[in-house]
Amino acid sequence: PVVAALNRDGVPVMLLKGVALLQTIYPRPDLRPMSDVDLLVRPQHARQAMETLLSIGCKRGAALLREDFFPRFHYEVEMLIPGSPPVRVDLHARPFRPMRLSRIIPDGALWENAIAVDFQNTTAFLPRPEFFLIHLAAHAAFHGSSRLLWLYDIQRFVKQFQATLDWDLIV
Repeated sequence: PVVAALNRDGVPVMLLKGVALLQTIYPRPDLRPMSDVDLLVRPQHARQAMETLLSIGCKRGAALLREDFFPRFHYEVEMLIPGSPPVRVDLHARPFRPMRLSRIIPDGALWENAIAVDFQNTTAFLPRPEFFLIHLAAHAAFHGSSRLLWLYDIQRFVKQFQATLDWDLIV
């Protein structure tokens, strides 16, 4: 419903991390547990995306910083889809957490040559495989590679795409 609402309101949305991996390397949802759904919108669409989510009944989650820091100073905001239990959506306006990276990695980097996919009768995007791998590796590294699942995701991703990845681009 979130992706459908964003589509309806003209906000392009990219699937990240677990939900994106379900579209690429895991054949069934039960093989890749998730605690949240990570979605990326362009910074210029962040306010519209939040309004769209609020219009379909989502609530703003825990504010880790000042609420007005998103999207200018902070890369994501937590939204909750009502239900029992509620589903957490991390709405990203930038691909990476540390703000210092915004100086060297453009906000639109993951959108370059993104791949449109049919996602439950809606359209969503995935990063091209090279950028997807970089995002997975950076995410794991930023969190100290603290979850074996994240490293397993990377291993499975590389195994599936190794023959077609542009390793020069990744380097």
